[in-house]
Amino acid sequence: MLTGYKYIRFALFASGFAIAFALFYVVSPWFIHFKYCCDKEHFKVNHPLLTYDRAHLIISCVVGILFGLLVSWLYRLGIFFLGKCLGALITIVALHTTSLHQYFNSNISITILLTVSGFIFGILTWKFEKPLMILATSFIGCFAALCGVDIFLQSGFSMVVLSIILFLRDAVLVTIKSTKHIEETTLPKLHFKSDKRENETILLMSWLFISLGAAIFQFRVTAANETQGGKLCPCLNCICPCCQLFDVKKETK
Repeated sequence: MLTGYKYIRFALFASGFAIAFALFYVVSPWFIHFKYCCDKEHFKVNHPLLTYDRAHLIISCVVGILFGLLVSWLYRLGIFFLGKCLGALITIVALHTTSLHQYFNSNISITILLTVSGFIFGILTWKFEKPLMILATSFIGCFAALCGVDIFLQSGFSMVVLSIILFLRDAVLVTIKSTKHIEETTLPKLHFKSDKRENETILLMSWLFISLGAAIFQFRVTAANETQGGKLCPCLNCICPCCQLFDVKKETK
């Protein structure tokens, strides 16, 4: 959040891991039917320590790690992906907090909106890399931190993204599967249609102000002399041999 651009490779890995882990964990039970993963009905491993939930979690972590390494290694792909995350997050919050959802209230329209906004921000990161990467790491990092706080407050703030992921998953399932198996009534209620709670509003406002403050801090302090990101591991870059594969040459003004 405060050093995101300086250690952009680490930020790319973290964001890639989080998104891939969440998507695979939520979606895989509907499409992957192996005896080791990920459908509970087809799970055939008989071991007291390797239950279905643990196997699903472990494989989701492996997928997240592999994708995180991929986007942190392929730099241009990585910043495009992080830009898409920023665009999608801003769109989701806009749907959650404004009347925008009145104009995008169907499965297809919301999917198209998220895809287009993410693609636009992803393209813009190639043209305006530093400012957008600073904004992305500030806003996404702060959002993740406040989601952790929301575990204790239980205001529903962290459901902003999760509800959209579940909505898109079930929207796809309704499209590709027979409606006899999945009815429209099974679609999860979009979080922005529910009543807002006081703590949730406080967290949303805190997210905006803290993110802007973090972005200013990066512009003026941690990323003031950076023209391209740092190393994969901000704490272990001197002793981790694997990180040498991901080094980025930094130029100073």
